[in-house]
Amino acid sequence: MMKDNSGRNWVEEKRGMLMVVGTMISTMTFQAAINPPGGFWQDFNTNSTFEGISYCNAKNPCLAGTAVSSYIHPEFFNYFQVFNTACFVFSMSITHLLVSGFPLRKRLLLWLLVVVMCLTLQFLTLTFYYGVQLVLPNRVSSTASIYINGTLRLFWLPLLALVILYHTARFLIWLVKKLVRIVYPKLKRSRNSKSSSPQRAVHSQEVGSCV
Repeated sequence: MMKDNSGRNWVEEKRGMLMVVGTMISTMTFQAAINPPGGFWQDFNTNSTFEGISYCNAKNPCLAGTAVSSYIHPEFFNYFQVFNTACFVFSMSITHLLVSGFPLRKRLLLWLLVVVMCLTLQFLTLTFYYGVQLVLPNRVSSTASIYINGTLRLFWLPLLALVILYHTARFLIWLVKKLVRIVYPKLKRSRNSKSSSPQRAVHSQEVGSCV
């Protein structure tokens, strides 16, 4: 009974944690999508330069209401939007499953949701990285990128791998215990039936000889 209660408590704690984190990430990524780093062009612009490079001209005007960074750093802006959209979709999917009444009381389903949330956090980290690249000037972007990449590789990636390995190991241990509880009684019954069959044969022979 205590094991069942502890299992339910673990499931409820994970559901609550996923709900809070998923809602927070959805809010952050939604805000980042409609208000990207660098702001927007305030009016129709056909004559604008950035660090000696012309970005707005008569052939390629900068339209009012569009993101400034999409013209200055189009590659970084595309990566930013892709990873930000991935974060939003994954976090909204997790939140939707949790609030829709979908039966998520099984450890397998919750383990999959935890892994998806870890991947969502990884995408959120990449969104942060490319968001920083959008607002850094060229004279400091190379130096800042070195520090950011070093921090991510030394701390964030090992931590993410450790968390995924921990949850994977815990899930595999639970799965092995589950299989043992299912398979072991069947093996025990089969062994008992095999051991009892020779005894029955001997007993029948003894009965026949007595007759």
